[in-house]
Amino acid sequence: MNQVKFITACRPMPHVSRREMHQYWDEQHLPLSLSVRRALDLQHKEHAYTVEDYLLHDELWGEGAEEPRGYDQVGVHWLVADTAAETLASPAAQQAMRKLGVDEKHMTDLTQSPSWFAEERVIVECGPGRTVALPGGPYVKFYSGWYARDDIGRDAAHTAHREDHANLVASRAADLGLARYVQNTNVYDPTIAHLSKTVRGTIPEAFDGLDEYLWLRDDLVRALSTDQGAAAAKAIRESQDTFADRTSAPSWFAVERILY
Repeated sequence: MNQVKFITACRPMPHVSRREMHQYWDEQHLPLSLSVRRALDLQHKEHAYTVEDYLLHDELWGEGAEEPRGYDQVGVHWLVADTAAETLASPAAQQAMRKLGVDEKHMTDLTQSPSWFAEERVIVECGPGRTVALPGGPYVKFYSGWYARDDIGRDAAHTAHREDHANLVASRAADLGLARYVQNTNVYDPTIAHLSKTVRGTIPEAFDGLDEYLWLRDDLVRALSTDQGAAAAKAIRESQDTFADRTSAPSWFAVERILY
């Protein structure tokens, strides 16, 4: 069964700390999400909670890589690809989305929190898989969101990302100690784009792509201490720069929870 991701990248309201937002999502938003799971036909749900690791961030993605600022939390909702748009356009699903949107507003600044449909492509799979990045555990996930460069355009950017960039990351995965690399490509679904803005209340435009890199943290630290690992990280950064606008491409570390 083909599945598609509905991704939300979230920032807290100005008066709310990241920790308070994470706690609210655990204690309040998750039970609500479970209560509307059937109406939305959700197959799985994941939360990725941002963690700060400035020195490691700079080593991996270049000095000053914390700008533009990354997001504070990512929600991933897995749906059946063939029926997702139709399901979410139903009255029951729209009511469920409104409930979730209203609840999110207690903590989440929806004016800065994009949401979109994406297709997942697993490029590298050397570790035990997607369920391993647990809070407090040894695995860490690195997100890199990107928008296509204006002089390249979306189609050419997606081709470069899907082919050249994917091949490069796969070829340097061992040098970088990488356990998993996933490409999430925006499918630009008009139904979900409309519902995100009108029902959820989203304002920002979604990324053209969102990359996920997963490591045992010790493996990443060890790899970056070698010439091969540092060169691999630099090569991956430079490859992304050929199709993505670095000035609008946030990146951040997170730990992940598989909720159901």
